[in-house]
Amino acid sequence: MEIGVYRPGELTAADRAVWTAMQSQAHLLGAPELANPFLSPEFTLAVGHCRRGVRIAVVREEGEPVAFFPFQRTRLGVGRAIGLGLSDAQGLVHRPGFQWDARELLRACSLAVWEFDHLVEGQKPFAVGARGSFPSPVIDVERGPAYDPAYAKYSPGLVLHLRMAEGAAAQGVDYLDLGRGEKEYKDSLKTRDLSVSEGWVTRRHPVALGHRARRAPVRALRNTVVSRPELFGPADRVLKGMGSLRKRDPQG
Repeated sequence: MEIGVYRPGELTAADRAVWTAMQSQAHLLGAPELANPFLSPEFTLAVGHCRRGVRIAVVREEGEPVAFFPFQRTRLGVGRAIGLGLSDAQGLVHRPGFQWDARELLRACSLAVWEFDHLVEGQKPFAVGARGSFPSPVIDVERGPAYDPAYAKYSPGLVLHLRMAEGAAAQGVDYLDLGRGEKEYKDSLKTRDLSVSEGWVTRRHPVALGHRARRAPVRALRNTVVSRPELFGPADRVLKGMGSLRKRDPQG
């Protein structure tokens, strides 16, 4: 097994085609979570246009690509899932049955730690570093989007989501991922939940220890606030108020 690490612009058209083919076949091969657009080469390349440190590890066996691992990296070797904070699906895209060693992969990528907050299912080598799993609501549209006419008084936002679901179903999309986090509109629209995990995988490295010590309390506080409505409501209002002030500030 060989692992090469590339900048977004260095990924060949042939490798991109293999990556895309893996995703297009994921549903048929029993791994639909790998077909998520957040795991696509297009998303990685888009993030690479606006964020530094984007890299793609390509794992090869006998010269042929068998897995793709997009990530972001700092100069100190702190790694994050590609688009962390925006992405609702994170992990390694791979051929069926492919197994990997998480620490070996991190070493090849010059990472001391790799942090994630929406790790998809089926990523066992990474899942050992998960500190918690959370429901991530989706809207199934594989068989077309239906709702009870008795509940016809939807807000414009909900109507938009319904129209998006109709359009997605018409284009052959199986489901819309609403992303992890409790919101009333998600409960109204979802048909089921996926499971995503949060945590990090590490090597024995002082940078990894420092990163965990710094990030663990922050994540614990955030998860406590998000999981408790009496705390989340006020916190959400404060953040929205701060956002409004920044928009008004010409220096913001």
